Amino acid sequence: MQRVITSLVRPVLIQRTAFFNSTCRCLATVHHANSGRHTNHTQTLTPDQLTSAALHKSRHKASRKVRDMLVARAEKNQLFTIARNERVIDAVFKMFENDIGCLIVVDEELRGIGLITERDYITRAVIRGKTPDTPVEDIMTPKAKLTTVTPSTDISECVSLLHNGRFRHLPVIEHDEITGVVSVKDLFREM
Repeated sequence: MQRVITSLVRPVLIQRTAFFNSTCRCLATVHHANSGRHTNHTQTLTPDQLTSAALHKSRHKASRKVRDMLVARAEKNQLFTIARNERVIDAVFKMFENDIGCLIVVDEELRGIGLITERDYITRAVIRGKTPDTPVEDIMTPKAKLTTVTPSTDISECVSLLHNGRFRHLPVIEHDEITGVVSVKDLFREM
């Protein structure tokens, strides 16, 4: 009996901190060519296979752009920020309370000057022995060092950038301002 996997439905187990280091269990719809019936099938994919499947599927959508994704989730698209002089522990609590993985760091004029992520906290504060009272500015990734996208960037290009760069957040820049953030989670919802 010939089987054809027709669509990748959703990732079942993806841990935020181990995304690129482990396999993922995915639910796929399988079409049985001889009988014409559909069944659900669970398979294990490596991150590379999962990214390849996501890229393949996203290329076949009508080349959606970041702008389309941000407009579609506009009512939920709140930008979470933190002042550059606030404490690192405050940033961690804010991320935890809002179930997010990054914050936009802003200056006194509320302009985005960088990004702080969970990974920044681990690699630049905890491992290096900094205190929880360390200012956010000391461990953030400055805007000049960020890989960014624009509203006109293809979603498939975002997937590729995140995969190749091995990070989880892409700031959206428009008129030299950070106007949003695209995450791995957002892109999987688009697929």
